[in-house]
Amino acid sequence: MKIPSSRLNANLANSLNERISAELKFIDGQSFFRKSIGLGLAGLGVGLAVAASFVGYSYLADSRTTSDKIAAAISKSLSQVELHGQAVGDVDIHPSEVRLAPDQKIALSPDSRLKLDPSAKVRAEGSMRIQLPTISTTPAQSSPKTVPKAHPITNYTIFKSVPFQSGTVSTGWRFLTSTQKDPTSQYCYFTERNDDSGVAFKIDLGDDGLMTKDKVPAKFDIVAAFERCVWFRKGV
Repeated sequence: MKIPSSRLNANLANSLNERISAELKFIDGQSFFRKSIGLGLAGLGVGLAVAASFVGYSYLADSRTTSDKIAAAISKSLSQVELHGQAVGDVDIHPSEVRLAPDQKIALSPDSRLKLDPSAKVRAEGSMRIQLPTISTTPAQSSPKTVPKAHPITNYTIFKSVPFQSGTVSTGWRFLTSTQKDPTSQYCYFTERNDDSGVAFKIDLGDDGLMTKDKVPAKFDIVAAFERCVWFRKGV
């Protein structure tokens, strides 16, 4: 078919040629881009392979011996180890005396109870005055004589001590007045004095005939010591 030559047909032919030329250039550009990506990936793979070979060669060519590597690993492990322990034992304080600072005072609680060691000695300083009886020469009168009334002794304790092992078992009978026949309360304890330091070691054994439930040293036989307590028996 023969198309007549005209200006409109010429413009249409030029437009088609330009469109075909642009499509061809676009296809060529895509092909070049894909080829570039392929070459880049291939180069990356080659680079990684070369790097891996160098790393392997560095391990093979390492001048350090196996023993040095093991020693370094052990040293690092030991540096991260944490040790935990607990100390068990007795603590002795020397000297056993406690000194107070100048003008320092110590106050005792009103409901506290002080105990005196049975082997302790009490020294009283002062003078004692004794009034001797006198003989009267005047004749006796028929009026009845008045006998002075003795005042009862209040708040006192009677101790009974029995030796036990290297110390003493002491039992205290506490009376409120001297008119009582039976003690108000009783208590028993064990004492042992250290000859080197002079400090007395004390363990409470019981009260009113009942053995204490407090903890005592493991080597101390509290049952045998409690049997040496001298408890007050009523009616005896």
